Amino acid sequence: MHSQLTLTILIYALTLPRPNLGARWAVLVAGSSGWWNYRHQADVSHAQKILLKNGIPSDHIITMMYDDVAYNRQNPFPGKLFNDYTHTDVYEGITIDYRREEVTPKNFLGVLLGDEELVLKGKKVLRSGPEDNVFIFFTDHGSEHLIAFPHGELYADTLIETLNKMHSQNRYHNMVIYLEACYSGSMFEGLLDKSIQIHALTAANAHESSYATFCNDRKISACLADEFSYQWMNVSVQEDLERWTLNEEFRTVKKKVQHSHVTKYGDQSLDEKHLADFIGSSSAGTRGDLFMKPRHYVPALDAVFVPIHRKMIGAETTAAIRLAELEFSLRIQRMKLVQDTFKYIEEASKTLKGGQILKPHQRTKMALVKCFHTIHETFTQRCFHTSTTPEVIPYLSRFTSMCENGLNPEDIVEIIREICS
Repeated sequence: MHSQLTLTILIYALTLPRPNLGARWAVLVAGSSGWWNYRHQADVSHAQKILLKNGIPSDHIITMMYDDVAYNRQNPFPGKLFNDYTHTDVYEGITIDYRREEVTPKNFLGVLLGDEELVLKGKKVLRSGPEDNVFIFFTDHGSEHLIAFPHGELYADTLIETLNKMHSQNRYHNMVIYLEACYSGSMFEGLLDKSIQIHALTAANAHESSYATFCNDRKISACLADEFSYQWMNVSVQEDLERWTLNEEFRTVKKKVQHSHVTKYGDQSLDEKHLADFIGSSSAGTRGDLFMKPRHYVPALDAVFVPIHRKMIGAETTAAIRLAELEFSLRIQRMKLVQDTFKYIEEASKTLKGGQILKPHQRTKMALVKCFHTIHETFTQRCFHTSTTPEVIPYLSRFTSMCENGLNPEDIVEIIREICS
């Protein structure tokens, strides 16, 4: 009798609605521009649709997107974006709060910190407080210790400092971050405080590429989705989010993403929190939405060649063929230029200060990231911008190696200034 009563009480307790700890806020960011980056804007558009269906108020969703794809001249479906081969439009009806030149690291950080200057300009910012939960979804390119925006980069040290500031200012109760980018684990590994109520998932670990998917559409010459982004949304709409925990989400998405290592960082005490507390309840309308099994994958950086390849095989005139071949040739030449630039920088760094190589010394993880930040900032100003020349991304880890070897970042900066003068 006693056991039956206990079981009855337990079942009753599980069916009770969980207490509302506060409001739910979301920040969605597609950090790229250009037709070949179609998938990032489709990912964010789709995510906004899901959050709205899940009952997150539109005035609590802040979206940053360059918005140059839906009406791009290369889009055979003007005003529409698709996230898979079903060609279900995810663009119609979405709200974009920051577009074009407004999609910057500065504005993103301003949104997180509730910057009053943005408010005075009529822009939306987080108005979250100590009882509110915050969900952040970012998708774009990345390298070691940075994620890219159309204009500028956001470095890991700057992001971590901002998150710490949000915590000290009581700007959230709990926070979930989903980060889609190559090397995305490097934004948090050894950096994110495990005691500030932040649960972060990254599409890849600190040393690998993430992957694009649906890259062979019959009519659209671009990849339609990112593997991690598509899978977290797929899992989220299939489960009862009122009962589905963050850790269950992590384990399931990790299993479904086959081409990179989905990695978890942050506060493990959040593992048993429910996803509904961050992205709303699937009972509001998304549960059961149909998703396809992803296929036709390419490494994220190789997605740039998908439109070029489609132009080459679809060209019907000699002029069109030559134009596509020229575009391909220019990409290869740029890759060679990037490769040579890093070769010159590395050779010069081996004999710093009259041939005396500085002895390696131990730097903290944050000190290494700040060293990288100093070097890369000058590299971006003088040599190549990550967003316009993504070919640099696989090489940027060499700057980290220089920092690990104890080289003075100011010396590397001088070398870069000479080589990229």
